Amino acid sequence: MGDIGGEARLPPRRIESQRPMGRRKPAAIAAALAVLALGVVSPALGQDPGNGGLSPPEPASPSGEAINQLYWFVFAICAVVFVAVESALILFIIRFRRRRTTAEDAEGPQIHGNTRLEIIWTAIPAVILVGIAAVVLARSPAVQATSGDRSDELVVEVQGHQFYWEYVYPDGQISIDRLVLPVDRTVTLELVSFDVNHSWWVPELAGKKDAIPGRTNELSFEPTREGVFEGRCAELCVVLHAVMPTTVEVVSQAVYASFLQQISGHEEPGATQLA
Repeated sequence: MGDIGGEARLPPRRIESQRPMGRRKPAAIAAALAVLALGVVSPALGQDPGNGGLSPPEPASPSGEAINQLYWFVFAICAVVFVAVESALILFIIRFRRRRTTAEDAEGPQIHGNTRLEIIWTAIPAVILVGIAAVVLARSPAVQATSGDRSDELVVEVQGHQFYWEYVYPDGQISIDRLVLPVDRTVTLELVSFDVNHSWWVPELAGKKDAIPGRTNELSFEPTREGVFEGRCAELCVVLHAVMPTTVEVVSQAVYASFLQQISGHEEPGATQLA
C-alpha cells in the first residue's frame, strides 16, 4: 500500500543491543595484577637495609636478634590476615557479581546485618592484638638488654649535635661519628642532645632511641660479632639530617684498649675536632 499523502515510509531502524564498554576478560585482569605485584615485590626483596629491603639486616647482638624475631612474627600474622582478607574479597566479587542475564537496574538482595558474623570479625582482631602485645612484652627485656649480668657494663655518653654524633667514653676520651665498642660486653648508651631531637639507630645492633634536649635516654645492647656497622639519625633534625651518619666498630677487647690509648689526650670538644 502507498503511504498517505504520497510520502515514502523509511525502513524501520534497527536498534542493536549495546554491550557495556570497558569490560575486560578475567585473564587480562589477572595478568595486569601479576605484573603490578611483581613490580612492587621485586624491589622489596632486596637485602640491603639502606635500600628498603623486605627483611631486616643480619643481627649482631641479642637485641638485634629479638627485634628480628618480633619483626617476622608480626609480618607472618599480617601476611596471613592479608591473604585471608584478599581471598575472601576476590571470592565475594566472583560469587556475587552481576550476571549477564540480570537487568542493569535490578536491585541486589538487602542484607541488614548478621550479629554472629559481626561478633566474629570483632573478636578475631582483638585476639590477634592481645597475642601480639603479649609476645612483644615478653621479648622487651631482650630488646633493651635489661636482663643478664651487667656488672662489666660499658657506659658511653652519646651527644647529638647539628649535625654530628659525639661519643664520650668513661675516662673522658672523645670521638666524632665513630663509636668503637668491645665485643661480648654489655654497652649502655646515654643519649642526650644540645639542640633539637635526634634519634640514634644502628639496625644490626639495637632499635632506635631518641636524643632529646633536657633528657637522658638509655639504650643497652651487647655486640656479639665483630665488624663495622653503619648507622644514621632516624629523626628529622632539619636541613642536614641526611648527612648525619655514624659508624660503630665492634672489635676485640685488646683493639678497644689500644683505641682508647690512641685517642687519649683528645678531650677537646667535638666542635674543635670537627674544625
